[in-house]
Parts: sequence; C-alpha cells; structure tokens
Amino acid sequence: MLLTVHAAEQVVVGVSLDPPQDNNQKIVEPTLNVLKETFGPQNLKIVRLPLPELEKNLEGGKIDIFLSTSGLSRRMAQKGAKELATMVSDRLPNPNEAYGTLFITRKDSPINNLSDMQGHSLVANLKGGFYGHQIGLGELVKQGYDPYTFFSSVHYVGRDLKKVVDAVLKGKADVGSVSSCFLEDTYPKDGEVWRNLKGIGVKPNATGCLASTDLYPNWSVSTMPTADPAVARKAAEALLAMPKAEWVGVLPQIQQRPMNYSKIFKLALSDF
Repeated sequence: MLLTVHAAEQVVVGVSLDPPQDNNQKIVEPTLNVLKETFGPQNLKIVRLPLPELEKNLEGGKIDIFLSTSGLSRRMAQKGAKELATMVSDRLPNPNEAYGTLFITRKDSPINNLSDMQGHSLVANLKGGFYGHQIGLGELVKQGYDPYTFFSSVHYVGRDLKKVVDAVLKGKADVGSVSSCFLEDTYPKDGEVWRNLKGIGVKPNATGCLASTDLYPNWSVSTMPTADPAVARKAAEALLAMPKAEWVGVLPQIQQRPMNYSKIFKLALSDF
C-alpha cells in the first residue's frame, strides 16, 4: 500500500486533454489513481484542461503537478517546472525517442519529400501542439526553411487529429501534420485512410510508426514551484513504483526522467 500524505492544502493535478493519440491517454487514469492513493482523494484536486488553458493555469501558479507532452514540460521549465517521470512502454521503450510529427498527403499527390511541401497548404490541430505540429516545424528549420513562410497557408482545426486526416482526404488541404503513431493507433490498415493517404519524407525509426522527423521524449509528469518538496518526492516515489499493467497490448510503466532533453529545449521554447 502507498502511504497517504496529508497535505496542508489540496494538491492540484493538471492533465492535458490533448494526448498524442488515444493509447497514451489510457495511462492517465491509472496514474491519477495512484496519486489519489498516495495523497488521499480529499487532498487531491484534478483539473482537465485543453492545452491553452493548461498553460495559462500553469503560468498562473494554479497547478502543482501536471501530465503533458515533453514539449510543454520544457516550456514550463522557464517557470520552474521539473520533470519527475517519463512514460515508457514495450513499443516505446526509449523515453528519449518516442514521438515525432508525421506529414501526410493524398496518395495521388506529387508531394513525396519535405521540400515538395513548400508553397502548399497545411492543416494541423493546434498551433502549440508539440508532437503533432511543432516538431514538424522544427524539422523544416533544421533543413534550412523558414516555417513562417514555407506553406502557402496554415489552418488549425482544434484538438481532434481526425479532423486533420479528414481535411487532407477531402482535399481541403494539401498536407496535414499529425503525431506519429496516431494513424497506426486510430485507423485499420485495410481501411480508407491507409488506402488513400501516404507519409511524406518518412524517416526510419524503431517504434513501428511512421514519422517525418526525429523522435522526441515521451509524455512527462512534472511539478511546478507551487508543489511542496515533500509532495514532489512522494509523487515521484509513487509513479516509479507503479506496476506494469495491460494496455492495449502494450505494457506501460513510468520511468525515471530521461536525461537527453537538450534537443527539445530550443524547439519547445520556439514561438512557431
């Protein structure tokens, strides 16, 4: 049994409503349950917020612990955030190389490489989406392009990545950007999406998922300066002690935070 910590004030846990894909969301509830057992339900307040609102609450000092993409955790490092733990699984055993961005287009499109996308229209879910958008823009920067002028237009459709896929299929945009593994986890391989879409500039990786970019660290659990040091310590101990459990064929657990954050630090702070 995990020890209950009776905090002087409620511990506020923030959860991003914008996971890279549905499978990762399925570890959120077990994680929250462990935190409830650790601190006691009466001592824990859970708030679930879309990405822009989560950022505002973090910056406003209203949240003590948060679950998010590694990009948000690094952006919040400017405000004193510290990573406690990072998600791993049997499919994504390396916490430093988990997700990237996949650019997609219709199979009948002449766009095959990233350079071919220049001057075409892009659809994405969120401007601040790390895995589904910002990593892709960072890849363009690495290849010498200006992400502000590269596309003829950029349209954001909101949280649901399925809307990005639909927009590309229906010809509303030439190119779409989604997080890697989203297609694999959402659409059957013999279905319409895989028959009619293709990846652009796909790079080899060890995850079994298509990606047009390098891979970046997995989701993180982090604390803000508002968290008492004893609270942060107990949260880290509880997360690292989580047993493995079945998760859609994947064995998830929480692993100590990865040490290789250097490559995402500049990207996470970029104002794309």
